[in-house]
Amino acid sequence: MLNVLHLVSGRSFTGPVAAALADVRSLVAAEHRAWLASRSGTALEAGCTTQDVPFLGGFRFGKGPARLLNLPRDSKHLRELCHEHEIDVIHVHRSQEQMLVGWAFGRRSGPSVVRSWHRSPARVSKPLRRHMAAAVKGNTCVAHDHMKALAAVGAPCVSYVPPAVDTDRFRPTKKSPGDIPRIGLIGRWKAGEDRGQRAFLDVLARIQSKADWRGMLLGRGEGRQELQGRIAEHPRKERVELLETSDQFARQVATLDIGLVFATGSDGT
Repeated sequence: MLNVLHLVSGRSFTGPVAAALADVRSLVAAEHRAWLASRSGTALEAGCTTQDVPFLGGFRFGKGPARLLNLPRDSKHLRELCHEHEIDVIHVHRSQEQMLVGWAFGRRSGPSVVRSWHRSPARVSKPLRRHMAAAVKGNTCVAHDHMKALAAVGAPCVSYVPPAVDTDRFRPTKKSPGDIPRIGLIGRWKAGEDRGQRAFLDVLARIQSKADWRGMLLGRGEGRQELQGRIAEHPRKERVELLETSDQFARQVATLDIGLVFATGSDGT
């Protein structure tokens, strides 16, 4: 049995945080001890409480100068948590978290560190990439190209973890013949960054008007107003709706007959 601490600097269940949450659940299901560790008093902590996910708070993190100013305190707090809970492995998902672990332990003996790369390591300069890859025991990637970028700098241990569905557990929802087919796109509503919503709306515009169907954009985010404007101009606007995700996300997805995911990440998880 391992004691694993997933250190996350995000505030909500999106992107790397969603992946960390899935990892913690998987570890607990496999009879390991695992925690999600982050700031206190956020939507993330409240969600963990609601979903019965072990959570450890007390970190500050921050952006810009605040990130550096909080490093000493956060480093001390991390060491205390690792000692109290006898942590064997710290799993980080972002460079900010990896930097914190480096500050906390440096050359001291401490837990093994694993890094998940949710964006391409090739975005990081080779010297820095080489240093970051060598500073951890293992690296996991969501794309083969990411593996190649790490292998190019001599990363000692790299694994590819494909996004997938456990088909043994997956059971399609049974529909009655008279039910109206519901087609949905599952993805964040990000401002200035399309997650497939434009292509999805274009597809809906091409479906024959004689067919009976409903379209749904399932997600949440700061790009809601922009999407509302696009729907208002859509030729089938009366059949298209926005549905904001909630803590009943699985049930919301299950109402769809066809669910599309155009971007790997929290949506895929």
